[in-house]
Amino acid sequence: MRRRAILAALLVTAGLGAASIATWNGPGQAAESSQASPQTLAALTVGGPAPIPEAHSVPVQDAEARFGYHLYRPSDWVAGDGTLSRCWIQEDNGQVALVYQSGLTIYLQVSTLGDPAAFFQEQQREGNSGDIKTILGVPALVTPPAQGLPGSVELVLGGLDIQMVGHGDFTTEDLTRIASSFQ
Repeated sequence: MRRRAILAALLVTAGLGAASIATWNGPGQAAESSQASPQTLAALTVGGPAPIPEAHSVPVQDAEARFGYHLYRPSDWVAGDGTLSRCWIQEDNGQVALVYQSGLTIYLQVSTLGDPAAFFQEQQREGNSGDIKTILGVPALVTPPAQGLPGSVELVLGGLDIQMVGHGDFTTEDLTRIASSFQ
């Protein structure tokens, strides 16, 4: 019986979302290599703990089917479907978290904000240092990174409260550009 083992080498081509999966057939046997789609890569990527308590990982299409709404996702070279690491869902409250290879995490859930602009103004009065901007024709609270905390963008699209958090070296300009690419 031939032994087969998947080498722990998903070779990710930086920024392209392409990957190869190598399979080792045992001593003296040639390794086989095949291309992995972004969906396969996302399913195989081993990530850290779930960003939402009691969440589990599913493909994006499964999350959309379970909750019945479109998951707005960025289409940017830093964060797009080709660089999606994991889609996490918490079924009890309908929360979704999209985690990207770049360190960006996007949280989505049905909005309960009422008037987003009024909510963001209240956040500013309570000390949030963010600016209210218009992104994709709707008000958005853009908060710069400060004192070791990541920057973020919050907006409501299609009835969903979307909070994008930039863990890493994301500038306010980066976050605004990425949020502007939601589809």
